[in-house]
Amino acid sequence: MDIEEFVRRLEDPVFLTLFIAFVWCAIMLLIARVGGWSQLAGYYRATGPGPTQTWGFQSISLRYYTGYNGCITMGTDAAALHLSVWLPFRVGHPNLRIPWEDLHKAATPERFGVIRLFVTRAPQIPLRLRQGQIERLEAARGQPINVVKEGLSTSWS
Repeated sequence: MDIEEFVRRLEDPVFLTLFIAFVWCAIMLLIARVGGWSQLAGYYRATGPGPTQTWGFQSISLRYYTGYNGCITMGTDAAALHLSVWLPFRVGHPNLRIPWEDLHKAATPERFGVIRLFVTRAPQIPLRLRQGQIERLEAARGQPINVVKEGLSTSWS
């Protein structure tokens, strides 16, 4: 298929819809892979009951500052932090359930009050949250998140 034929096919509404859906899914899968969500899901895919408390419209960023701005639902229960992406963005982004004992926060904040969280099984993938989000999670949990363990590799962005 040459470019002229491809452009003609874009005039067909069915082909155009399928093409847009394909591109959307490819972009979502790429973001999940680059940012590290897919790697986190390999260890922390959510199973079992959902969170007891949730907050919508949350923002986080992962590796390489891959941003999820306002499209995250964050939740907690006694055992874990729960993260889910809104349905239109969910391709390649299964729900996560990260046990509290696997979460560690950096001892010092980054710029603008952003705190890095590291997970034990994938320390190369930081979760960046705002100070207010960390405080809300710690209040809901009833205790602070552990400060990063000595020797836990945190060298990747």
